Parts: sequence; C-alpha cells; structure tokens
Amino acid sequence: MLCYDELGQNEFRLLRVHSKKMSTISCELFHASLDHPPPYVAISYAWGDPRDTENIIISSVEARVTRSLHGALDALRSCKEDIIVWADAVCINQPSQEERSSQVKKMAYIYKNATSVAIWLGPEEEDSQLAVRFLKLVAEAAGQGCMQTQEEVAALIRDGSQVAALVSLFERPYWKRLWVVQEVLNAARIDVYCGSSTLPWDVYWKANAVFKQHHSFLDCRFPGSSNKTQRSFSDALAWCGPGSFPDPRWPRSGLLRVLRTCRENLASDPRDKVFGLLGVLPDITALTPDYSRTVKEVFTDVVDYELSTTKRCDVVCEAFPNVGATHMPSWVPDWSLVPPASSLGLSYQFDAAPNTEAEFCFSERRNKLTISAIYLDTVKDHGIAVGTACRLDDFLVAFCHARAMLDRNQVLRSQSTREAFCRALCVRQVPPPYESCWPDICYHAFSSLQQQHLRTIPLDNELIKHAKNRSIMPLESRFTVVEDTCGRRMRGRCLCLTKCNLIGMGSGLMVPGDIVVIPLGCYTPVLLRRSGLEEWRVVGDVYIDGYMDGQILKEWEDGKRELAKYKLC
Repeated sequence: MLCYDELGQNEFRLLRVHSKKMSTISCELFHASLDHPPPYVAISYAWGDPRDTENIIISSVEARVTRSLHGALDALRSCKEDIIVWADAVCINQPSQEERSSQVKKMAYIYKNATSVAIWLGPEEEDSQLAVRFLKLVAEAAGQGCMQTQEEVAALIRDGSQVAALVSLFERPYWKRLWVVQEVLNAARIDVYCGSSTLPWDVYWKANAVFKQHHSFLDCRFPGSSNKTQRSFSDALAWCGPGSFPDPRWPRSGLLRVLRTCRENLASDPRDKVFGLLGVLPDITALTPDYSRTVKEVFTDVVDYELSTTKRCDVVCEAFPNVGATHMPSWVPDWSLVPPASSLGLSYQFDAAPNTEAEFCFSERRNKLTISAIYLDTVKDHGIAVGTACRLDDFLVAFCHARAMLDRNQVLRSQSTREAFCRALCVRQVPPPYESCWPDICYHAFSSLQQQHLRTIPLDNELIKHAKNRSIMPLESRFTVVEDTCGRRMRGRCLCLTKCNLIGMGSGLMVPGDIVVIPLGCYTPVLLRRSGLEEWRVVGDVYIDGYMDGQILKEWEDGKRELAKYKLC
C-alpha cells in the first residue's frame, strides 16, 4: 500500500515518471516547493470508473490507478528521459480530508505554474483519428480566413462520417468534468492527447469557433443526432468539447455567472460544483474549499456571498424546486442538479428593477431569507410545459395549447395582446429582420408547420390564413423560428396568463395561484408559492410582457404598487 509523508506548509508532491524501459509504468513521488518547483507537466483528465484500474509502480510499491490515468501517463512518458508530472489522484493523499482541502486551494496555482498542461481525452476509438485530422483541416482553413461563408464551410465539411467522428470526440467524458475548467483556464500552454495523436489547444478552439459561427447552417446540413446524448450534431459541435468551456477572454469575476455557465459539468462531490470553480475566481477569498462543511452550508454560502457582495437577488432565480437529498431551502440553488431551464436574468438584457439594491436578511440559522419585492400579479392560467428534450412537434403542440388557453380567457381579440403573446413565445428575443412583423412571422411559422406535421389538429380560419402566406419568409426559416428562436426558450417553461391579463413565460412548475413579484435588485420577476400563512417558496423566474424594463418602479413611485417583505423558506 502506498504511504504518504506529510507535506510541509508550502509543499506539494510531484511524480517522476521513469523513461520507458518496460511495459509497466514506473515512477516515484517526491516533495517540491510551490515557490521554486522543477519544470513539470500538469495532467488534466477524467478519472473514469474507479473500479477499472491498472497497476503501476510508485516508489517501488505496486499501486493501482484508474485506466484513464494509466493511459495518460503512458502517453506522456518518454523513451529517452524521465519526465515530471502532477496528477491529482496520486499527488494528493485523497483519503486525508485535511490534505485534500489544503491542496485543492492550491490547484489553480499548480496548473498556472506548470510548464504545460496535458489534456488526456482517452485512447483511439470511434474514429478519433479521423476526428483529429478533421479538426486540423478546419482550424487551418479558419486560420487562412477560408471559413467565413456558408459556401466555404460546405466545401470543406462534406463528409458526414467526419462530423460524426468529431461529435463522438467532443462528447467524451473529459469535457463533462467540472475540475478541468480551472485546469484549462489557468494553463499557460496546453497540448491535447488522444491515443497517439497530439494537437495544440488552439486547434480545438479555432475549429469550435467555426462551428459556433455557422451553427444554423450545420443544423440544416447535418440534421442527425448523437446516439449518446441525443444532441443534434450542430449543438454538439458548437457547445460540447471545447465549446463547453467559458470564453477565456471573459472577465474573471462574477461567481454566479461562472457557476451558471458550468452547471452541467460533473463532479463526484456536490461541494466541488463550487470548490472546483474557485480557482478561476482569484478575487473571491471569502469562499474557500472546506470539506468539513455540508453541501447545504456550501450552497447557502454562495447565496450569502452573492447577496452580500453584489446587493442583487438574481442568485435566487437559479433556484428551482429541489428534488435532491440535500433538503435545502427553495431559495438556495442546488448546483449539483441541472435545472429544466436557464434563468432569464443572465441570459438576456432585462432589468425589471433597475438602479435598486436587494434588501434582505437571513434568519433561523440561514434557513429563511426575507427579501423586499413589489407585488405584480397572480397566475390565473397557464399552458402545457415544454420538456427539456423536446423537438418540433412538442413546440407546435405547446403553441396550439397556449393559444387555446388565451382564447378561452378571451384575451386574443386585440392586436396588442396578440403581439404580447408572440413576444412571450421567444421571451422578446425577436430576430432583427423580423422586428417590424414578428406576429405575422410567428403565426406563419407555427401554423404552416402545424399544417405539415400535425395534420390531426385542424387549423382555424385565422391560422389557415397565416399558413397560406408563404411569401412572408423562406421555407427553411420556419424551422429556425419555431425550434431556435422560440423552442429553445420554451424548454422547461410554459406560457401563462395573470389575473390582470398579463401574458408571460415562466417555470413549467407554476400553478394557478402562484404570485408574481419583482424583488429589488433583480433582473426579472419571480414566481412565489405560499407555504403556510407567512412564508413563501421560490418556484422560478418568469417573463412578464411589459414589465421587464423597470415599469414596475414607475408604478411604485406613483403609488400604484406597494413594496412588501416576503419570507422565503
């Protein structure tokens, strides 16, 4: 069994991997000063199945490491000379909670000061060699300025097998691991290893930039989906792999934005969903990795920090009704869960309560949070919720149901409410070319595709009229309007109508009777549900047409609205 000597105050362990003399990997651990370390390579990899292990020799002792780390060490070791590496699984005494907390605080420094970071994606499989060659081709063309138009992209990306191979590479477990975010963003230089292939990180980043730029074109050109995740090929190329990382040019501040961006990344310990990102936020010193704290305490610390430092309530909008085992208050986001919808406030340019600061106080050992908010209205009715894995037919059905719900409440009789309905379908993110005629564009796209794909649901006279108006937009653009402009904003949400006939789009978990309030220091309205006589639970954020840009404050100043305190539980 491998024994660890206690580290000094400013020390860390490194692993000297001996030159390749036999198939068995031989290496030795030694202590080094963090202030003056020898040149070393920091390995960034996915741990993999802890039960799937291989033998290596460490300091003359046989040790078992995961197959993933074994592959990385084998890919890096040289036939001519020893190399020095840092790998968390062996360089940190993992069973020691005290050492683990101490070393995790230093991980950003360890990766930042490495000579280079070696990303290990895994062995050659699923045509990965074809994918690597394709990456080089796209990156080289982009560097020469030959990937600016759809015609240039089409000329280069002709082979569907290349695309499928690259999608498989971009969906490997490495890209889903949370810790790799700080490992990559702190690196001075990065080399990406896949089997026997090695490419600079820039090749991956440049190719991914092309896929993001031409996402819509690729969606039409390659309509297939990945067998692993059911993502479309275009989504996988744009948002998986290197596309899952935040832009390295981002302002390296803003805990909430970083947590939200990396919410889908995986970590075995829920607390690491916070601890694993502190390394890219060097200005945050109030939060430090401490594995003696519970998950609830760590996640509540995030809310406390955000409210106290930013004076904003937007962090509450990241909380959805918790289904985990952490038993947290409804206002505390469970960062270990992927929510059904992204919050609106950090996605779009809304500011429902501009130039205001959050008023708040904690009570009952931070189990309750009281905030100040302006009451807006109460939910009267709502449409069906759209799931997170829905596609075209589901969006069409949701449109039909929402329109029928509004018609049942007799609110679609005026042009203004029809415009509000269409704005709510895309939470006011109308494409610039369609701003002057969005209701007609919206109705035509949904009605014509309903006529084509949902033949068992008859169109009424108004929709028949719009479906026939084929000169209003190109046929292929209808899918973009329904699936992209509206559909991706409908996921996890449903259309709603308030008692005062305001139209909105909010959490799919809303029910009639939920109230809509606008907290001070919040970009969006929030849905609350009564819990007992004096307490409320957070249901989620909501778009309310006509109240996303500070209109509520003018009504408050005119005495038409009241500011009240809401105790959240």
